[in-house]
Amino acid sequence: MSRSDRLPWLLSAVPSFTRAEANRHGVGWRRLAAPDLERTFHGVHRHVGAEPSIRELAEAYAKRMPRRQVFSHVTAAALWGIPLPRRAEPARPGPVAVSASARPLLHVAV
Repeated sequence: MSRSDRLPWLLSAVPSFTRAEANRHGVGWRRLAAPDLERTFHGVHRHVGAEPSIRELAEAYAKRMPRRQVFSHVTAAALWGIPLPRRAEPARPGPVAVSASARPLLHVAV
């Protein structure tokens, strides 16, 4: 990757960032479409790598979450560290190919 294609330090040091944050640092849409980044949610990008934990997904979604929404149910319990029965724990990807649908679901209430 050439020097001009590198993300600014402030964006490469965080797990996820919004498109507005990228624009403020001079990162264009072509760079956001590069294979080392993925669009986790509309307007939110993250670095490609290991599958995100439920906490990382929640932090990414929180960057675009309206004030009237809150995390609820299993997501809230996981974020607060509340023990859950095994059947209620967020889904974990298995040994098969991982797709976006294999990620843990976020429970959000309005």
